Amino acid sequence: MYKYNIAAVKVGNKIVVDSALNLCNIALSHAMDGDVNQIQIVIETGILRRLAPLLTHKEVQFAALRAVGEIVKYGTRKQIQAVVGEGILEHFSKLLQRSKEELIEKALFVLGNVTTSTYARSLLLNQNVLQYFSPLLLHPKEQIIQNALWILSNVMSGSVDGVQIVIDAELFQFILLHLDKVEK
Repeated sequence: MYKYNIAAVKVGNKIVVDSALNLCNIALSHAMDGDVNQIQIVIETGILRRLAPLLTHKEVQFAALRAVGEIVKYGTRKQIQAVVGEGILEHFSKLLQRSKEELIEKALFVLGNVTTSTYARSLLLNQNVLQYFSPLLLHPKEQIIQNALWILSNVMSGSVDGVQIVIDAELFQFILLHLDKVEK
């Protein structure tokens, strides 16, 4: 098992932040090989409370978002809840509004994985993130549209309340728009 000391993360020094995030991402990438304990080891370093503010710094936000993405993609329900509990989702509204396409795509990927957890999905919906989906569902990049639709599908899955939330957010019309494209 690997132990990484992420305590040295400081926003004032990009190189240190990048290096620490790269180590974090290397450790998390071992989860893809079936070693889910790596995620817990990285979480226990205290990285989550440091990731939230890094999501607002343009120089390192992609690396920070990638780290969050690895945790929510391969983590257990408890580990995903740890991400949510650190307030990381609060930053996604800004990421979806004012970011480059690559960052929006990664943010949507993370949110898609978050919405597979009922607990995390309810916290995400409390952040009113869906209010920023209209332009994403009309975006010229197909992957952004697909990820946004995936999130809406997760929100609606197995829940009448979820369907009503999507209707109330006036997003159902966009789902129908994309279904019409498929039929043609």
